[in-house]
Amino acid sequence: MLVELKESVERAVENACRGERVGVLFSGGLDSSLIAFLAKRHALGVELFTAGMPDSPDVSWAVRVAAELALPLNISVLNEGKVLALYGAVEQISPGDLLKVELGVPLLACCREAKRLKVRILLSGSGAEELFGGYQRHWEAFEKGQDVGAMLREELEALPLGDVARNEAVARSEGIEIRCPLLDEEVGRLAMQVPVEEKFAGERKAVLRRVARGLGVPESACGRQKQALQYGSGVHKVLLKRFGQKRK
Repeated sequence: MLVELKESVERAVENACRGERVGVLFSGGLDSSLIAFLAKRHALGVELFTAGMPDSPDVSWAVRVAAELALPLNISVLNEGKVLALYGAVEQISPGDLLKVELGVPLLACCREAKRLKVRILLSGSGAEELFGGYQRHWEAFEKGQDVGAMLREELEALPLGDVARNEAVARSEGIEIRCPLLDEEVGRLAMQVPVEEKFAGERKAVLRRVARGLGVPESACGRQKQALQYGSGVHKVLLKRFGQKRK
C-alpha cells in the first residue's frame, strides 16, 4: 500500500504541474515540502512562497528547508498593519468569523507576491490533515478510541465547499489558480484505505511522513510537527490582540 500511495502522490503532483512554471505555498512543513520536492522534478520551474511575522516559525523553517531543497524562496514579511489590511481584504472576498478569515491572510500575501512574479499557479497541501490525520483533535479522538475514520471522512467531504472554496476565492481575486495535488482522487482513495492505527503510529500523519521519507524529502521537513497556518505564521496572535473575542 505504501508503494502505491507514494507513486500516486508523485503522479498527482506531476499532473498538477503539467510541465508548467508553478509556485508552492510553503511553510517548511511536511505537506508543502513534499509537494515542493516533487514539483522540482516535474515543473518547468518552481518558486516557493511563504508569509509570516519576522519571528514566526513558518518563516524560519521555510528558510531552512528551502535551502535544503535548493529552491528559491519568496518571503512576504508581515507586520501588524499588513496583517490588518490583508484581513480586511480577505473578509471582503470570503466573509466569516475570525478563525476562518485569518487563514486567508498569509495566503493572500503569497498570492500577491506570486502575481508580482508572474507565477499564476500555486500548489497547496490542502487535504493532508483530513486524509492522514494531522490535527490535534484527530490525535485526541484516536487516543479516546473514537471513530476517527468517520471523522476524517466527514471533514474531507466538507473541504470543497469550505477551506478549499475560500482559498480558491482568495487566489482568484489576484488572478491565481490554486491546485491541490493531495486531493487527487487516487491519492484520496488509497489514503482512506490505510487503517487509522497506521495513520497514528507514534505521530500524527505517520503514513504521509513515511511516504515523504521514502521519496527523499529532507528529514527536517519530515519530522517537523507543524502548527496550523494562522499560528505558524504569527497572524492569529496579531488579530487576537486587535480584535480580542469580538469576531468569533
